[in-house]
Amino acid sequence: MAGRLLVSIAVLAIGVMSMPVATARGQANPSASRGGEVPRTADGRPDLNGLWAYETLTPLERPDELAGKAVLSAADAAEFEAQVV
Repeated sequence: MAGRLLVSIAVLAIGVMSMPVATARGQANPSASRGGEVPRTADGRPDLNGLWAYETLTPLERPDELAGKAVLSAADAAEFEAQVV
């Protein structure tokens, strides 16, 4: 019985002592870990040049033929994919 009490107190003490370490890590300055600067254009705006991939079957707006369906079945999804591709 005394052994269980001693183990319980030890586990509790370790847990309480580790709490300040966990909270200190959450207080770290995130900007200190980031390196480099954002590339800028000649007029000072962020440079967004690069490769932008838009290869997706997800439309930006819901098609009219799918207006009443919240979820597509596998057959409906295959049919929609065949129409889009």
